[in-house]
Amino acid sequence: MISQKSFFILFAALAATSLTPGAIKVIEQAPNSDIQRYFLALKGAYEQASGQLPRATQTYAQLKKILTSDQTFNFALLRLAFDRGNYEEVISYKNTVDLANPQAKEAFFLIAQAYLFLHNTTNAIELLEKLMSLYPHDDRFDYFATIAYTKINQPAKALTRIEAILARQEKRSKHYLFHFLKAKIAFAQSDFILAAEEAKKCLANNPSCAKAFFLLGGIEEKQQHIAQALAWYEHYRTLQPGDKEAIDKVISLSIKIGAYQKAQELLAQHPNTTFHYYHNVALLHLAQRQYTEAENAIDSALTKNFNSGTMQDLKITVLVAQRKFSQLATLLLSWLTTHPADKPLIKKIMALRKNNMPYRMLRSIMEQAAQKKGTWQLCFGLGDLVHEQNQYEAARSWYTVALQDPELKENNLIKSQLHYQIAGSYWSQQDRPHATEAVTKSLSCSPHCPEAEELMKLLAAPEECIRDQESIPLV
Repeated sequence: MISQKSFFILFAALAATSLTPGAIKVIEQAPNSDIQRYFLALKGAYEQASGQLPRATQTYAQLKKILTSDQTFNFALLRLAFDRGNYEEVISYKNTVDLANPQAKEAFFLIAQAYLFLHNTTNAIELLEKLMSLYPHDDRFDYFATIAYTKINQPAKALTRIEAILARQEKRSKHYLFHFLKAKIAFAQSDFILAAEEAKKCLANNPSCAKAFFLLGGIEEKQQHIAQALAWYEHYRTLQPGDKEAIDKVISLSIKIGAYQKAQELLAQHPNTTFHYYHNVALLHLAQRQYTEAENAIDSALTKNFNSGTMQDLKITVLVAQRKFSQLATLLLSWLTTHPADKPLIKKIMALRKNNMPYRMLRSIMEQAAQKKGTWQLCFGLGDLVHEQNQYEAARSWYTVALQDPELKENNLIKSQLHYQIAGSYWSQQDRPHATEAVTKSLSCSPHCPEAEELMKLLAAPEECIRDQESIPLV
C-alpha cells in the first residue's frame, strides 16, 4: 500500500512532468515541506531537460529560498548556469563543491569548460590536469586538456596527451576524437599529408564523424584541390545538411570550377541577408559577367561589413571591367574621405594605375581627400604617387605634410621612411646636399629604414663612381 507522502510525491512528479495546474495545488497544500521541495526539484529538472531554461531558473530560485546547503541542488544550479551560457556564474560555484560528493567530478568538469569558454585557458588546464590525475581513465579530461594546450600554442603537450590516449587499447571507441585533434594540430602546422591521414583514421574509427569530413575539405582546399575539397564538403553536408558554413563553401568552390547552376540552386535554396550570402551572389554574377547584378550584391554585402577588403576589391573589379572610371572615382573618394587612414584602401587606389585608370583621376581623388583630412597614411601614398611621375617638389610637399601628422607620435620607422623618400627625391634631382640632409634625418630615427643606410653610402662615394646611378627604390 503506497503511503500518503509517497502518493503526494508521485503526484508532484506527474504534475511537474505534465505541467498541469494540479502542480500549484501541491505547493499550496504543503508549503515549506519535503513535498514542496520534491516538487520544485522535479519541476526544475523537467524544465531544464526540456530546454525551458528561463522557467527552470525561476523554479530553482524558488527552491533556493527553502534549500540552501544541498550539494545536489547546488550542482543542478551549476548545470543550469552552464546550459544558459552563464560561465562566470558556473565558476562562482568552484569553492562550494564538496570533493566528497559524487557529483564533484562533473561539477569541476563543467567549471573547467567554463574557463575554456571564457578564454581563461590557464585555469582550465590547472583544473583539467587535476581531474586527469584523480580520474586517469576518464578520457573526457584528456580531450579538453588537449584542446586547451592547442589554444595556448603548446602542440607538443597536446600531442603527448593524444599519443597516451591512443596507446590505451581499452578506449579504442573514443580514439576517433583524438585522431581528429591530431589532424587539426597537423593542419594548423600546414602538414597537410599528416592531417589527412589522421582525419581518415578518425573516420575509420567513426564513419559518422561529420567534422572530420569538413576538415578534409579544408585540407584539400588549402592545397587548391578544389574538386576533392568539394567532394568532402558535400559528404559533410549529408551528415549536417543545414550547416551554413558548409553551404557557403560548396557555393564558392562551385563558382571557382564553373559549376554555376549548382551554385545558383544552392543560393536559391538558402536565401538570407548575411554578408556571406551576398558575397557568394556577387561572385556568381561576376564570374558570368553579369555586372549589374554583381554590383547590387556587392553593395548589399558592404552594408553588412564595409571593412571587407574582399568586397571592396570586387566592387573595384566590377567597375574597372566596365571601364566606369568616373563612377569608380566618385566611389573611391567617398570611401577615402570616410576612411583617410585606411592603408589597405589607399594601396588599392594606388594599384589602379596598373589597371589603366587615368593618373589624373587617382591624384585628384587622393588630393581631395587629403585636403579634408591629411593623414600620414594618405599623404605618404600621395607623395609616392606623384614621386613616380617625377614630380619631386610635389612629392616632398606631401611627405612633409605626412611628417606633421600628430598621429605619427613615436612611430619612428615611418618617420625614417618619409625622410628617406624626401632624400630620394633630391637624389633623383642630383641635389646631393639636400639628399644628405634628408637621409641624415632618416638615420637619426630609431628604428630607421635600412634603405637609408644604402643611400648614405652612395652619397658618401665620389661622384664619378655613381654618375650612372639615376634613381633609388622607394620604400
